[in-house]
Amino acid sequence: MPDDAWHCPWGPCVLVCACYLYRSLWQHCTVERLCMDVWPRRRLDEASSPHSAFLVEAALSPLMGRLVASVGEYVFVTECMIPNAIWGRDAWLKPLLVLLVASAEVVSDVGVIKRHYGFFAVENSIWLAMFSLFFASTLRCKWVAYSRTDPYERPSILVSCRMLALALAAVLVTYNAVEDVPMYWRLYREKVVTGQADPASPLFGEYDLPFLFGIRHGLRCQKMLSLDDDEWRPVMLWMSLNYVSLPLWMCCVCAITGRHAVVGFNQHGDGGKR
Repeated sequence: MPDDAWHCPWGPCVLVCACYLYRSLWQHCTVERLCMDVWPRRRLDEASSPHSAFLVEAALSPLMGRLVASVGEYVFVTECMIPNAIWGRDAWLKPLLVLLVASAEVVSDVGVIKRHYGFFAVENSIWLAMFSLFFASTLRCKWVAYSRTDPYERPSILVSCRMLALALAAVLVTYNAVEDVPMYWRLYREKVVTGQADPASPLFGEYDLPFLFGIRHGLRCQKMLSLDDDEWRPVMLWMSLNYVSLPLWMCCVCAITGRHAVVGFNQHGDGGKR
């Protein structure tokens, strides 16, 4: 078996599924502090004590949701995406990509705490750079094969996964460049720059919070919304696709590589890894 043969471990897969199950059951918009009115949030008034009510609310709060999402995203990218795409002479990219992912998660967490959309413009710029490198490296990887077979056999299911990975990376690069980064930059200009410069603005004092106050603020649901509230419409499709597709993708990769490790080759030639 080649030295760099790899298979997706089920332990991280279970962790990713648990993180996204949490986000699916108790949905919220982290910066705006919106929470879906579901059990047990709707029963907080019936809690036996204010202390227990706060613990439940904090455990299901927007800030906790962001931290859980950070864990799920970091594990998915570092344990599934990067090892399955970076091979041979591109191996030096692995620590760089892991550093980019960790940086993006930290920037995002701080942005949620401070309610500062500028951090999200930076975060998505980091994701844009990371997915661009991921796409370029996956494109260089001419094929992926089971390590127990001749590399030229190219098992069709692995070739299909590589093509899907390229397509998804291209979509993510385009989406971040065209939609996410410009949107967060616009929200930053509107709510942080303009909104905090004018004391008469209804947005004044609501964004760019002090760090410690932002933590306390983020551990509470500032506004509860029912499932059919119109405020969910702009984000519901994106959240649903995100929370469903990532766990399914990781389970699929774990199932494909579980019995037989895979190995990637950077280019054609004598069959060796480049």
